[in-house]
Amino acid sequence: MTKDEMKNRISMALKDPVLQQGFEIICKENAELKESNKSYEEIIDNGSTALMKEKLKNYKLLAKAKEIIKKLYLHVFQGMGFMELNDYNFLKAEVEQFLKEVEE
Repeated sequence: MTKDEMKNRISMALKDPVLQQGFEIICKENAELKESNKSYEEIIDNGSTALMKEKLKNYKLLAKAKEIIKKLYLHVFQGMGFMELNDYNFLKAEVEQFLKEVEE
């Protein structure tokens, strides 16, 4: 038996017209609330998705920053020696690209 069939049977079983009308009002309000709830669920889902995307973006930026800092640390503070010009230019370009991404 479907929900609508059950509602109809309950409504018919109520002999008092006032109770019948009250039951129908309650059913109508319940349907409206369910529809409202769907809208709020969509808003929450969309907000959660946007928040998760932002967190993922921040995590990726943090991981990239960690890589760049580690490279700089190894070459500057751990005495890995002077970098070749190509390595230096590559690292410089990587840092510049990272800074552009962060500023967006």
